[in-house]
Amino acid sequence: DQCSPDTAARIVLMSYSICLFFATAVLPVEGIHRPDHTVALRNVVVSSTKRAFFAFKASSGDSACWGSEEYGGNCKSVDVSEMTNISSTNGAFLAFNSVDGSCWGDAAYGGDCSGIDFQGVTAVYSTFRAFVALKADSAEIVCWGGSTSGGNCSNVGLGDLARVTAVHSTGHAFVALDYSTGNAVCWGDEKRGGDCEGRSFVGVTAVYSTWSAFLALKEATGQAFCWGDVQSGGDCKSLDLTNIREVHSTGSAFLAIKTNGDIICWGNPKQGGKCDDVKFSGHTAIHSTGFAFVARKEGSAKAICWGNQMFCEDCRNQDFSGVTAVYSTYNTLVAFRGATAEAFCVGSLDCRGMDFSGTD
Repeated sequence: DQCSPDTAARIVLMSYSICLFFATAVLPVEGIHRPDHTVALRNVVVSSTKRAFFAFKASSGDSACWGSEEYGGNCKSVDVSEMTNISSTNGAFLAFNSVDGSCWGDAAYGGDCSGIDFQGVTAVYSTFRAFVALKADSAEIVCWGGSTSGGNCSNVGLGDLARVTAVHSTGHAFVALDYSTGNAVCWGDEKRGGDCEGRSFVGVTAVYSTWSAFLALKEATGQAFCWGDVQSGGDCKSLDLTNIREVHSTGSAFLAIKTNGDIICWGNPKQGGKCDDVKFSGHTAIHSTGFAFVARKEGSAKAICWGNQMFCEDCRNQDFSGVTAVYSTYNTLVAFRGATAEAFCVGSLDCRGMDFSGTD
């Protein structure tokens, strides 16, 4: 796929000069969920489905799409000039403001929102195949897209949820909750996080997710509980999750760091869920792809990597000295050395020979 010569796309290309790399690297494949498909680059908001990009500059209304038309790569007929926010699933885009919204892409992924009332919408969240729009003032939620991935909430009773203060998602399910009261409701694929009946959310202060499981933490008491697919981190009953200060995740594994520096991993061992033999002391930064974790100590030339075997072999052979910023996709990590604008990639994609000069 080629980058559009449209104004917004040109801005993105001038900033990065690596359209081809990101067109291959950033897009999630089927079954790959990233909590946020949207990033801001020099006042341009860039969002992606699994095979298309959308670039949008809110200050001017300029926009551009490229990639697979089926998954949102054609937005010529979409008027986004008055929109202020962008969201996406793996196969559709949404541009919206507090009174209106426009969707395009595959209807099975949420690409048709013609019957949705956006009046009062304050936030939108997504799974692989569905959107949910939150109207905070009325505690109302509106869903569309794949019904088995959370796109049907007509039978979701908000019950005691007088208001919704947060919505979290796996790739297949949502949880809406009011942190102040501990009331919560889940929907979507029941085996992948859509069933939380009988669980007490009172005191929960944070919720994290993999593609198919949730983790809820109660900081005041040091308690935690998980639900969803066991192989993706949905079972943590046997773990001591007291005094947790950080949580990270891959597609099917969690990593928790305690205040004393100890680490605990669980979920799929092939995607980072086993770290019994990882010596973690002194490492200050954690990064993750969909399949592996990377622990990096500032100033050190070597990183500790665990999870996917091929990724880790590549990672262990890399020189991380001078690295100032790290970004990742589901299968590739890109590290920048700020002083030289040099970059290297770890994982499935090769970025050798690419010019990253001028990249912030």
